[in-house]
Amino acid sequence: GGKEYSNAVRGDGLQATRAISGARQRAALTLLLAAIAPGELAIPDTVLTLFAPRPFGYEGTVELFGTQTRPSFDDLGAARTLSQMVIDGVLQRERAARLVQQSARDAAALSFGEAIDRIVTATWSRRTGPVTPLKYAALHRVTQRAVADRLLALAADREASPDVRALVEYRIRSLRDRARTSAASGTEADRAHWSGIAGDFTRWIERRELPMPTPALRPPPGDPFGTPPE
Repeated sequence: GGKEYSNAVRGDGLQATRAISGARQRAALTLLLAAIAPGELAIPDTVLTLFAPRPFGYEGTVELFGTQTRPSFDDLGAARTLSQMVIDGVLQRERAARLVQQSARDAAALSFGEAIDRIVTATWSRRTGPVTPLKYAALHRVTQRAVADRLLALAADREASPDVRALVEYRIRSLRDRARTSAASGTEADRAHWSGIAGDFTRWIERRELPMPTPALRPPPGDPFGTPPE
C-alpha cells in the first residue's frame, strides 16, 4: 500500500504522488514474511540456556520481553511478539484499504487478497525446517495463531473499509475449512491448535462472537522492537 509523494509546487513539473510498484511491494512482503519463518524466530538452545531468571530486585526494568513462563524466558512469547508486529503491520486497516484501491486502478498492483494469500501460504503450510521438528512446529503454530487473530480483529473492525472487511470475511470462511481439515491429524498439540482456530472462526461466522485472544506480549520499548511506553 506504499506511495511516494512530494509537496508539489506549481510549475515544478513533478508528479505529486506515485504508488510503489507491485513488484517492489511484493519484494517487501517477501522479506517481512521471511523474518517470521520458524527458522528465523528460533532462538538456539545454546543461547536459551544462558537466559537465567533475573535476580531478586531486578525484575522491574522495561528493557525485557514480557513472559508467560515466569521466571523463565518465554521464547515462544518473544516469537509471538515479533510475528504479531509483522502481521498486524501488514494487515493494518488503512494499508489494507490502500491495497484495495491501488489494485482497482492497476492490474499489476499487489492486491489485498494476494497479500492475505501470501501471508497464509507462508504461515499455514506444513513444512520442515532447520530447527528441531517439535520446536519448529511450535513456532509455526505461533505465526498461524497470529494470522488468525489479526483476521478476526480486522473482520470486526468497524473503521475498516467495507471492501476490506468483506474480503477478510471471505478468507475466514475458506480458512475455517482448512483448519477443520488440519485438526483431524497430527500431534495432540496440533489438533488442539487447529480446533481452537476453527472454533474461533465458527463463532465469528455464525454468531458474530469475537473470541478473547491471548494478546501478544508487549515488546521492549525503542528500536529495534517496540515504541516507548505510554
